[in-house]
Amino acid sequence: MRLLSLLFVCTMVVLAGCSSGKEKATQDASQQRMLRISVLASGDLLADGESTDLGAIRERLAKLAKNDGMVLYYREGAEGNPPESAMRVMELIVEYELPISL
Repeated sequence: MRLLSLLFVCTMVVLAGCSSGKEKATQDASQQRMLRISVLASGDLLADGESTDLGAIRERLAKLAKNDGMVLYYREGAEGNPPESAMRVMELIVEYELPISL
């Protein structure tokens, strides 16, 4: 009986942890305080791991600026010349005066 109770408690703790992660993933974008932007060597863009374009990034940066957010920026192949999309993303970050972590 004691083993069964312990197993039940452990299961509930694990399930509670999983559900809190799901809630964070579905957080309303209008309340977001951090945006992870990745520029791939091909010039493709990712926002929080999802494929996106400059228009969508502009919208998200505008919302982020209203929430005093910040940008986590990554560029694949940073040692070479940046793709055009990388320059456009940096211009948008500067336009919205957002803090950035590289």
